[in-house]
Amino acid sequence: MSAEGVQGERYGNKDSIPRNSKDYNIPFMTTDPIEGPVSPGWQVYIHPEGCLYYCYDREVAFDEYSKKIRIVTQADITRDGVSETIENLAKLAYSHAYHYPHFPEDVDLVLQLMDVGKTVTGGYYFVHRENRCLFWLQDFDATVILRECSGVTELSHKQIELEAQYCRGMVTAHASRKHIDLFPHAIALHCEVRRQLQQIIRFAISDGMTSEVSAVCAFSIDVLKNTLDLIKDVDVENDCIQSAHDKCFIGK
Repeated sequence: MSAEGVQGERYGNKDSIPRNSKDYNIPFMTTDPIEGPVSPGWQVYIHPEGCLYYCYDREVAFDEYSKKIRIVTQADITRDGVSETIENLAKLAYSHAYHYPHFPEDVDLVLQLMDVGKTVTGGYYFVHRENRCLFWLQDFDATVILRECSGVTELSHKQIELEAQYCRGMVTAHASRKHIDLFPHAIALHCEVRRQLQQIIRFAISDGMTSEVSAVCAFSIDVLKNTLDLIKDVDVENDCIQSAHDKCFIGK
């Protein structure tokens, strides 16, 4: 699974509330924020577009040691047995991961439940926070994320797309959503990313001004200039971009 797979599950999901289902009653003295019950260790977040997702951050006991693990999922963990299934799948993934001697510490595990016939399985990817890329524990068929890249044979070329899966960057007007855009609360985004994005956009503007056809970006110069102005207003606190809305903006 990749970030594009998560996007497909979220925005291509056919499950919807029937129009004839309605309940207009509001219980008396409803003054506190309305949140569904979640299992211990889980935190619910509301994406700026309105959908819910969940994060887990807790110490977990393995056979011979304990480790803090982080999980991100958009599965509805308020349903019976879902949080337990996600936690068990995560523990299995991390137990395999820790067999690698150089498995990084600062990672997130994104898990998605998938129905395969009568079996429920889990799609996943790990996120390396420091290197800002996605990775897997086995060889991954990346056709879904590299299908538009002709002539790609070198791992160095593929690495660029793995980084792009973390944070999209302004490449095409129809680029798919990436990890930060999908789960903005789950990631601490350093302000250095904002500076890098400003440099990319300035280069794209100069390329558009000096080339008849830009090979860098499909956006117009006016759109790029407006975006550059918006980036200046992104709030930074303690060297990090804190707002989920701003992180989605940067991720796009």
